[in-house]
Amino acid sequence: MRYFVMLQDNKYSEKIELKKILNEIEVKSVIYIDCPKYEVPPSFLWGLNNKAVYMISDKFTNILEIYEEELITGYINLIGKDIETVFRYGIINIPVVDAKSLKTEYYPDMKEKHLILDKEKIKNHNIFLLDNSIIKSPIVSLLVVESILRRKMTGIEFREVEVE
Repeated sequence: MRYFVMLQDNKYSEKIELKKILNEIEVKSVIYIDCPKYEVPPSFLWGLNNKAVYMISDKFTNILEIYEEELITGYINLIGKDIETVFRYGIINIPVVDAKSLKTEYYPDMKEKHLILDKEKIKNHNIFLLDNSIIKSPIVSLLVVESILRRKMTGIEFREVEVE
């Protein structure tokens, strides 16, 4: 099975004030955003505040729930300032897996130089975070990537990771 790092396209996160969302997310379930009337926010948002927060669009939640159970821990509504647009995002709790192979290469400061995943450690996970890694973005299987690409999700990029 092939795996990919799922990255957020930064050109979208700047447009919807991601820092503001992260600061307010634990206090509110509705956040007003400055989003032009006909512009759609990205399908995948994540950022670091006190902890990593991963949010996916309502359409995206339907895809991930096929591949991993119990990912969604709550919902937040992002409302455009024009009040005509409401975007529902699921807040996801991604399992953390120690999936690095012994063949992973490191810099002297122990950051990954060349990441290699161990398919035995991954087991049946289709989406996960790496334990003890500088990579904070989710790792997803080819099945998930194909489902995302078929549905034309926005604001997501993928980078393949080697698997042994």
